[in-house]
Amino acid sequence: MGITTARRLAEATSCWLHHEYLCQRAGLFDEAALKGAVGQLLSTFVIDRPARAWSNVIHPALEPFAATGAKPRIDFALAELNGNGMGKLRIAVETKWADSPHCKPANIAYDIYRLALLSHTVRSQHSYECECVFIVAGSKSRLKALLGAPPFQGSPKLPTKQGSDLSIKGKHYDSTRSGAWASYFSEAANKSALPLVAAQGFVDATVTFSPGIPALDLANSGADRSVKFGAFAWTVRGY
Repeated sequence: MGITTARRLAEATSCWLHHEYLCQRAGLFDEAALKGAVGQLLSTFVIDRPARAWSNVIHPALEPFAATGAKPRIDFALAELNGNGMGKLRIAVETKWADSPHCKPANIAYDIYRLALLSHTVRSQHSYECECVFIVAGSKSRLKALLGAPPFQGSPKLPTKQGSDLSIKGKHYDSTRSGAWASYFSEAANKSALPLVAAQGFVDATVTFSPGIPALDLANSGADRSVKFGAFAWTVRGY
């Protein structure tokens, strides 16, 4: 089996951050800086049709989240070319910068929730697959703090080890359901104009998170103290 998309993105982002750090550009790091790493790598994926990497992508599947204000967008996507415009999304990526004050469990859940909706919608309504990936990147110290605390260390938790995955089944966005992530997914549902627990065909859905293998091993990274930044990535699939 070849390297997964999530792992490829995690390792490439980690290596890109380390390269930029060694070039004395760490002071420029934030979530927007990830455009260089993610965008460059997405453009290298080979699919069966001409495609291009895009940023700030609007997709009809996200319309339930557009109650007021600007339409929600996906941070990055690899999409087929349709004339001079965008065709089918083949890979969709949401990112969070761990050192940002906005990198909180509620905001992470909101990103994952939207990716799950996108994954589910393109499969059920448009009959094709869009691979969805969530990335969290940042300083090693902040990643350790974030991934070492609840809800990442609650139950159920997002996996951070090779071969592990997490399935949250049934009405998992109900705040009465036990589990560290339940209230965050419930909050994400309530932000949307049409909560997913009420969306036809998604009430008893399953969202599966499968981890990529990060280039930065947080448990053993002390062996190379020059590594200051890294990334984790998860595949998000909505059923």
